[in-house]
Amino acid sequence: MTEHEFHNFASHVQWTFAKSIPNWPHFYVVKKELADPDAYSAARAFIQYHGYDGHFFDLVVRYFDLAGWTYWSSPLANPFKEQYMINRCRTEYTWDALSKAGELPPEGFEGKILSLAPVLEDEEFQALMHSGEADWEIAKRREVGQRYRKLFHALPYLLGADSIRIQCSAAELRQLQGILAMQEEAENSTTAT
Repeated sequence: MTEHEFHNFASHVQWTFAKSIPNWPHFYVVKKELADPDAYSAARAFIQYHGYDGHFFDLVVRYFDLAGWTYWSSPLANPFKEQYMINRCRTEYTWDALSKAGELPPEGFEGKILSLAPVLEDEEFQALMHSGEADWEIAKRREVGQRYRKLFHALPYLLGADSIRIQCSAAELRQLQGILAMQEEAENSTTAT
């Protein structure tokens, strides 16, 4: 498989968000669920042979970066030949990138729900809840969205979950959705240029 063929594979498979560990926002595909298991095997081998060694806690993981995404096969505890999933995350959310930035999740790998507490307790988010100044709100929404970018990266995949709804009021949820919409709009305009 060439890099172009790998990119084509990654662009056309249906990625599933890993809801069970939202504090590590990533997506996966499972070999047995793909129409072309040979393409999966070729993609997994491509990562193995063209990737680089990185870390996930104290595990050494073989990663491959392409177009802002980092790919690896798993389960990590299994030998390579027994790994049946390919995963991907935004490169900025890999363990190595978060470790370097001092932003590793404090709960480690154990977080089963996406905690909204950091953003809901943020003073600027609270100010947004009581403001009527549109220009000020736009700037503050951008700042809050950037400050909690990893949380907002995972949030669209979890909006309907009870674990999200029980953490915030309807007004807070609307504000979170407004920040998400602004981020998606900015990302779409960046992608279009």
